[in-house]
Amino acid sequence: MIKNSSRYFILRHGKLSLPFKDHSEMPISTLSDLGSGKLNPPIEKDRTTLLIKEVTANFPEILSSKFIYASTIPRTGETAILFQDEIEKVSGVRPPLKKFSELDEVSFDLGKLFEGGEGIAAVNSSVFRGMVSGKNAEFYVDTFARVQSFFNEIASKDGVKLVVAHDFIMRIIEIFIKNKGKIPRSIELNTLEQTKRNTYVKGFITDSNFEDFTPIF
Repeated sequence: MIKNSSRYFILRHGKLSLPFKDHSEMPISTLSDLGSGKLNPPIEKDRTTLLIKEVTANFPEILSSKFIYASTIPRTGETAILFQDEIEKVSGVRPPLKKFSELDEVSFDLGKLFEGGEGIAAVNSSVFRGMVSGKNAEFYVDTFARVQSFFNEIASKDGVKLVVAHDFIMRIIEIFIKNKGKIPRSIELNTLEQTKRNTYVKGFITDSNFEDFTPIF
């Protein structure tokens, strides 16, 4: 991987246009449809714009982003466009947006994975088990390979870069960063469970050498 002076702001997409405060209030059927791609709601633009103003006020370096990257799933692209709007309003420059399938959310069939329990933690654990086993969810090895491919692709671009992604793949990105940009030989269920849940338009910051990991919550 080419190393340079880049900094990465890796953030989750904006709030979904669904009648729930966030994923923690969604029924299993809705979460399952989101995970399978059957359901692809748009984002709430007004609420997401407020979240963008909040995060850029706290981390104004985002406003100097030279590039924005998003997954091919609409909610990240819609969020990225709102970031483009805010950056252009403040700086007069609209950074280019490029979409990568490597940033798409981890696919899973929650209907087959969920073993019961209360709250979003029980749902997350069900998905993590699927990722570790490779049964009814994307195998974590394949997700790591996507993450590595993405960072290799954009590594030669210098400057501040904004990445808009999804919570489960951001868990893998977190481990990848903390492992200094290397794919771990293996991971256990508790490794995934110890990663931090990323709420709407929150995430973390790192540098091109993956020596820094600063949460944004």
